[in-house]
Amino acid sequence: MSIDTAPFRVPFAPRWGDLDAMNHVNNATYLRYLEEARIQWLNAQDTAWFDAENAPVLASATVNYRL
Repeated sequence: MSIDTAPFRVPFAPRWGDLDAMNHVNNATYLRYLEEARIQWLNAQDTAWFDAENAPVLASATVNYRL
């Protein structure tokens, strides 16, 4: 299986439901953005990433908010 490790960018426009009362993106929303980017990255690969022999597993996700 050949996986492209070059940087991968996915533009996201925050939706109304992603925002809190102060119009900030809710902290939990960033993990949903990462989930969507991961699926788009997998779909961009030139290989089968989900079949009888292959399936992605996300064992852990951590986000450190600095500001």
